[in-house]
Amino acid sequence: MKWQPSLLVSYVNLRAVLRGGCLDVCDEWVLDSGAYSAATSGASIDLQKYIDDCHALLLAPKPPCKIFALDVIGDPEKSARNTEEMRRQGINAVGTFHYGSPWHYLKDVVKPGVCAFGGLVQRGKGGHGTKLQVHARLRFLEECFSRAWPFWAHGFGCCDPKILSRFPLASADSTTWIYGLQRYGHMQYLKMNNSGLRHSVQPKAFASAVKGQINFYRKMERTAQEKWSPLFRKIGFGDFRLRFVVSSKADRVRFDSYNQGALQCVPS
Repeated sequence: MKWQPSLLVSYVNLRAVLRGGCLDVCDEWVLDSGAYSAATSGASIDLQKYIDDCHALLLAPKPPCKIFALDVIGDPEKSARNTEEMRRQGINAVGTFHYGSPWHYLKDVVKPGVCAFGGLVQRGKGGHGTKLQVHARLRFLEECFSRAWPFWAHGFGCCDPKILSRFPLASADSTTWIYGLQRYGHMQYLKMNNSGLRHSVQPKAFASAVKGQINFYRKMERTAQEKWSPLFRKIGFGDFRLRFVVSSKADRVRFDSYNQGALQCVPS
């Protein structure tokens, strides 16, 4: 049976993803508002345009199964207003509680029974993200769960075995499945870096590394599913899903190549 991943699409990259046919390879997908992408790229997102596009996507043949509210990093009050406005206009938006936000906002964020946790993306070589070590992220999530459980929760930047084995997150996303490999030659499944690994000059080796990366994250997903499925079935959450972040046609090609077992050049 052909494997189909779950995808996370940033609103900032939505048009490229749709043009590239990425949704053809997935069985489900979630829409992120793109606040982090916007903050790191200097782009701006109009709330009403985002809401209008969400309505259109929900009427499409393959709508997103979750839509994350347009949050404003560093401004929990404005994030809360955006979430409420999206819900007022008929979008069942998932609010995000960020690391460092005052704790009194947590109750309102998790009130509908679904939420996301943000501000936890570890800083990479590009300089974006947080300097938080894993023990700080664990303490933050422990406090969140102790204050407000039960709830369906997505963890932005929480694709880490130490986190997934400790907390019943229903969903988490990974960008490093491909971007760590493409930018830095970082192969998590081999625990090594090879900065000379580039698909343009080593297409077969790069495609083999992509296959290894996907297998690595699929195994992480299955391990979390095995641990939390009894609890999730009891609560009614469904299986844990790891969301592979995609941004272009190249990502669809990578999944297709993986499923076909082909070691071929993967275009950028």
